[in-house]
Amino acid sequence: MEESLIEKFVFICSPYRPEHWEPEAYAHELAENIKLAKTACWAAARKGYVPMAPHMYFTQFLDDHCEDQREAGRAMGLAWLEDCAEVWVFGDRITSGMAREIACANDIGIPIKIKHTEE
Repeated sequence: MEESLIEKFVFICSPYRPEHWEPEAYAHELAENIKLAKTACWAAARKGYVPMAPHMYFTQFLDDHCEDQREAGRAMGLAWLEDCAEVWVFGDRITSGMAREIACANDIGIPIKIKHTEE
């Protein structure tokens, strides 16, 4: 992929936090959610977009189980959203974090597109 192909920033909106809390199910679902986000980022990059996936970045140094750090990551993610041309929604469910991102995008007039990773 050449740098000249990069068109715009897109916000990747997909589930991160698992619904299941039993340790084995939690670990499996988290791995699947991360895989989906990576696939979504690659789908955007293949089309020449810069994928912005805050849930993939901020969870590398913020603890998603600490509510203060989780909220800080969500706030920083919304700051990224403001610089994006579109929001791409992936996955088969909308989490509370995703709903917040979608509402923010609606409020500031950023187009929202429902996507499938095989596109």
